[in-house]
Amino acid sequence: MAGVAGPQGPSGIVSTGKFSGAIGAVAANGVAFVFVGGTPTVSFTAIERITGAATTALVASAAGSFKVDLCYKNGANPIVNFAGGGATTQVSIAAGVRAPVGAVGTVVPGFAGVNVTVGFCVDTDTSGINASDIVNGWMQVTN
Repeated sequence: MAGVAGPQGPSGIVSTGKFSGAIGAVAANGVAFVFVGGTPTVSFTAIERITGAATTALVASAAGSFKVDLCYKNGANPIVNFAGGGATTQVSIAAGVRAPVGAVGTVVPGFAGVNVTVGFCVDTDTSGINASDIVNGWMQVTN
C-alpha cells in the first residue's frame, strides 16, 4: 500500500556535458539554424531545463550578417534555437575578419527527450562563414 507522496526534493543539476569541435564552412543565405562545432546529446524530462554557454571566433566569407545561438534537435525534427524565433546575437562583420562571438541561453523544451542533440548554432543571413575556429561550450540539465 502506497502512502502519501512526500514533498518535492530540491532542484539541482541533473547532468553536465561539455562540447568542442572545429567549425566548417557554412553557406550564405541560410534558411534555418545549423550546428557548428561539437554537439553532445542530453536527456531530460518534460519539465527540466537545458542551460548552456559557448564561445568561438567566426570568419565571415563576405561582409554581412548572421545569427548565433544555442540550439537543440530532437531526432528528425528541425533544429530549435534556445531564444525561440529570435537569436542570442546578430553578428555583422567585414569579410575575412575573425570575430569573437558567444552564446548563452536556457530553455525548457516542454517534452521528454532522450539523446537530444544540443550545441552552438548559426543562421547565415547575408554572409557565409569560412572554416573558422573551435567552438567550446557546456550544457546542463537542471530540474
